[in-house]
Amino acid sequence: MTDLEVDWKELADMVSHKSEKLGQAEDRRTLLQMIYDANSRLDEIEKQLSSNERGNNLRNVKELIQKKNAVDQEISMLEQRVTDISERGQQMMHQGHYDAQEISRQVDALIDRFNALQEPLDNRRCVLDDSLKWHQLAFDADVELQWINEKRLVAESRSLRQSLTEVSS
Repeated sequence: MTDLEVDWKELADMVSHKSEKLGQAEDRRTLLQMIYDANSRLDEIEKQLSSNERGNNLRNVKELIQKKNAVDQEISMLEQRVTDISERGQQMMHQGHYDAQEISRQVDALIDRFNALQEPLDNRRCVLDDSLKWHQLAFDADVELQWINEKRLVAESRSLRQSLTEVSS
């Protein structure tokens, strides 16, 4: 009966080991799917940040700034996801996952890619801020020139008005 018990214990150990490996494989699949989703989102964000559109008027620039602000919010949400992925990857590596090296490589690549967003984000912010300042200046100058033209017409008028209301209109 001891041979049967030994064989049973070996079988139970093998089943336990196989179960552990299947659990690790499922964890790996889930983590890699999360990384894939985050990379897809990064593709979209990078595309939006690489836009050279500066806007052709004040309203258009303000709309572009609103879009950039929405991207900022998306980046904040993505930052939390990247942090969660990193923590999950670290946990899997500490648990002795069979594919720890590949998981570490994938997580590190995602983190590096996410961190690389800062420069394009800053560049886009500067471009839009400069464009906003330019279009605001152009708008203000146009308003001033219109006011000057209105007053110039009154000043150049040869007609003499008889009352204060006639003169002010």
